Amino acid sequence: MSLLADLASLLLELDPAPELACTLAVARRRLDADRLPQVADSAWPGARRRGPRWLVFAAPGTRLDVELGGAGGRRWLRGLLASDFPSVAVWHPEGIEAGPGGWFAVRDLPAGPVSFVLNGSDRRPLATDWLCC
Repeated sequence: MSLLADLASLLLELDPAPELACTLAVARRRLDADRLPQVADSAWPGARRRGPRWLVFAAPGTRLDVELGGAGGRRWLRGLLASDFPSVAVWHPEGIEAGPGGWFAVRDLPAGPVSFVLNGSDRRPLATDWLCC
């Protein structure tokens, strides 16, 4: 075995990915969604980091602003979807929180990977990359 394969095996043994997180990652891939790119993040090098983390995702005709905060192993987020997509879903290791577009909030989610999926009945979904919160 190579060193990289040995390391991967060790990580899987010591810190396996939660089953639901793996299931969600596979389901997200099957959505066949277009990518909604991230254009700003207060955690990027050179950005001012005070208070909650700010994220911005944008594509032509669509903008998603998210404020993310919390302490310990739990997080909260609130955001604004400016788009003709009628709903936004927040994918995280414990499940999916979905609601109408416009202002939205999730009061309690686990620290870890999160992705946002914008849904519309007459078009393909838009999805952000997974990011750590």
